[in-house]
Amino acid sequence: MSRLGAILNFGWVAAPKAVGGVCLVLLNVHLISRMTRDNYAIYSLCLALLTLLSEGLFGAAVDMAVLKLSPLHLMDRPELSLAIERTALRFKLLVVGGLSLVMWLYSEPLSKFLFHQSGNAYLLGVVALAACCSIVLTSLLAHLQIRGQFYRYGWLDWLQMSAKYVGIAFVLWISPPYFSSIPPAGVLVWFAIAPALSVLCFGCWVGTSIFLRAADSKHWRSLLISQGKWMLVTLIVSMLVSKLDVFLLTSFSTMDEVAIYSGGQTLASIPLMLGTYLAIVLNPKVMPYGKAGRFFPLLRDVQLSLLCFGILVYAVVFTFREPITNRLLPDSFVGSQNVFLVLLPMTLAGMMSYPLTIAFLMYVRPRMLISMECLLLLPTLIAYCIAIPRYGALGAAVVTAVAGIVKSIIAQGAAFYWGQKSPLELGFPDASE
Repeated sequence: MSRLGAILNFGWVAAPKAVGGVCLVLLNVHLISRMTRDNYAIYSLCLALLTLLSEGLFGAAVDMAVLKLSPLHLMDRPELSLAIERTALRFKLLVVGGLSLVMWLYSEPLSKFLFHQSGNAYLLGVVALAACCSIVLTSLLAHLQIRGQFYRYGWLDWLQMSAKYVGIAFVLWISPPYFSSIPPAGVLVWFAIAPALSVLCFGCWVGTSIFLRAADSKHWRSLLISQGKWMLVTLIVSMLVSKLDVFLLTSFSTMDEVAIYSGGQTLASIPLMLGTYLAIVLNPKVMPYGKAGRFFPLLRDVQLSLLCFGILVYAVVFTFREPITNRLLPDSFVGSQNVFLVLLPMTLAGMMSYPLTIAFLMYVRPRMLISMECLLLLPTLIAYCIAIPRYGALGAAVVTAVAGIVKSIIAQGAAFYWGQKSPLELGFPDASE
């Protein structure tokens, strides 16, 4: 493939994700001023629950296993490649659909526990539907990615992103700006409609063969579990731990504190999004550079550049914190400024870890990441239980930031240590073979 073709393919894949990420941040910032604090807290909790169901539990791990196994058979036995993808799609729907059904059956007590009020059980049904539609769409996008159909991939991603935010913009437009609060359901429903529309478009444009039942699906399901088990465990634990702050805050504090925390978290999440976009470019370099014994210089140069960039960003933000937060946050969210400043160093550290460090450790030492999460889980829980009842949102932010920075330091140290090892010590085949 030519360099121009590679750039175009990257553009088709990365552009809608980048624009969608920017739109989500802008939407959340806008909703801070258009929702009551209770409604914004409920909306934030629903988004966190949607992320857990659609990505965090095991969907991402299954997709990673598919991306590893399916291309091996694509050229010589394409029917096997398709069978793996069919099995993965059904497997994800079986698990996520089952969890969504349980959540829907117990929606009333669960909504009272999460939202501290009744009358919002229907929102969990919206979240369940959105999760099922989202996991189907990610499988379809992986199907196109494996076959190099990046043009179709991009169009489907643009379609779901555009449908989501155009629909939300319409809801915001028809809602009186200063008369009533935007209902969370009016926004959340588009997180289900948009991927469902893209799935229907895929069936009409590409075909419905991927939705058929695969032959010998038990064998492929076992293979997917075998290949993705450590990715699965690591992603599950990491995602659950990453959402502890919000769920413990809603358990030990008030919805006002959840709203204040979510407002600061929204602004602080921007560096993490930048890290995920850089990962699209840099993650594919991990395996080739590792096999060639050239990974460490790449890691050193990238991490040094990101460290300098992160220090510069925090210095600028801290210097101009008043005009930045005053412009973006309404008066009712004034407490979010401190949460934002506390969380920002952690998200900048995450930005430095996502592009190379996490991917490298997932490939060569996956047990290290899960061990780190498990060892730090109990001290983090204890710290949350002490800090949240006393200090609310700011206490949760301090614990989250300290835990995140410690994890980033450990991960960076491990990556630099293992990155200097030879390809054979890391389990890579000899570059001369």
